[in-house]
Amino acid sequence: MSISGFLSALHLSKYNEVFTRNGFEDMESLCELTDLHLQQLHIEDADDRAALLAAIKLVEKPIEHMPADNTLPSRSESSRSTSLQGPPASGSTPLTLELLRSTAGVHSTGKSDSDAALLARVTHLRFNGKRLSQIDHLDMCPAVRVLYLYENRIERLRGLSNCQQLTHLYLQNNRISVMEGLSSLVNLTKLYLNDNCITCLEGLDRCTRLEELHLSNQRLPPGQPMLFSEDSLYAVSRSLRVLNVANVHLEDPTPLAILERLQSLNLSKNLIDRYDLLAHMLMGMEELQTLDLRLNPITRELKYREKLIMMSTAVDLLDDKKVTTQERSFLFSLEAQKRERKQSKRVQSASMSATSMDQQVDSTHRHTAPSSVMNQAGRAVQMPLPHKPPLLRRGSSKQSDQQTSSEADSSKPGLSVTGSSFRL
Repeated sequence: MSISGFLSALHLSKYNEVFTRNGFEDMESLCELTDLHLQQLHIEDADDRAALLAAIKLVEKPIEHMPADNTLPSRSESSRSTSLQGPPASGSTPLTLELLRSTAGVHSTGKSDSDAALLARVTHLRFNGKRLSQIDHLDMCPAVRVLYLYENRIERLRGLSNCQQLTHLYLQNNRISVMEGLSSLVNLTKLYLNDNCITCLEGLDRCTRLEELHLSNQRLPPGQPMLFSEDSLYAVSRSLRVLNVANVHLEDPTPLAILERLQSLNLSKNLIDRYDLLAHMLMGMEELQTLDLRLNPITRELKYREKLIMMSTAVDLLDDKKVTTQERSFLFSLEAQKRERKQSKRVQSASMSATSMDQQVDSTHRHTAPSSVMNQAGRAVQMPLPHKPPLLRRGSSKQSDQQTSSEADSSKPGLSVTGSSFRL
């Protein structure tokens, strides 16, 4: 049975694209899925996950235990039970050649050339939950395109140098602390490294076709934020569409501004608390459609959602809530009105200031006489102050008149005055 037929029988065909996009091509690839894996595939409906897991469990049963009509149970019947896989048992296991053969469905025939030829054609390998501590012998599978290594105990990424056709690599829930050994994966499009111990995004210098990168929930030391290699970010800047760096103690997201083609960004459960840092990051992300900032300190700020919508005109899903056209139009209209009011107040204030200054100048001209004027030669000429009559003391007016008359008579020629007599 194909995956599309399997989903159709459960009336869950809406998830067909989810499985095919993530490298599930046959029923065998679904056999070890758990509820956690389905959640990571963004299948959020609990009833749908229960139906899928119950149906997968039946597919795993031998033929004699299948129903007589060889049909799958209905969604209502299968939702009554779930299939959850427990944690791996204690101890670690190396990736041996025998394990590789059994996983790939290659049984030893004593002819090493035949085994090697069969392994060379394998495209999908599932080693999840095998308690693996290291990766070996994968150089015998150069055609592998999808590799499942999640829920193991891998500490270092080695042994992938010959897997140049690899497009999907699942390494969630291991013990990896350094992103290394990825330089040969030039065709890699999806990389899952959630739930490890990685402190720095690096090692992607040649992964120029990477479209999805998942690095959430890293087990980091207290106070240690995730760092970003500039070379790696530049290498994937034109190809990366989805980035998940939730819960990595991130405070400054500005290094991500170089990811100009990003469409979905998950920054939830971090320590971001500044609008200016977000504004700088969003400035170059003109294609960003989905942004998740839930459980960051900044989400508790007043009018947080309104400010974020104004920062990016492309985001249409913020914190898992749709941004409607009406909401964005209203906010931009409100902002335009605020700018107009501020501009009007500035113009009014400037006008009032100019009027007040003119009044002060007029008042100064009225109360202050000019002390000089310009003559025809262009030089300043001092103007005489206006004549003020002398102040007269009381009773002195008559005496002054007599003195003036006497002085005038004495000045006449031929007239002499001596005391009270006159002589010609």
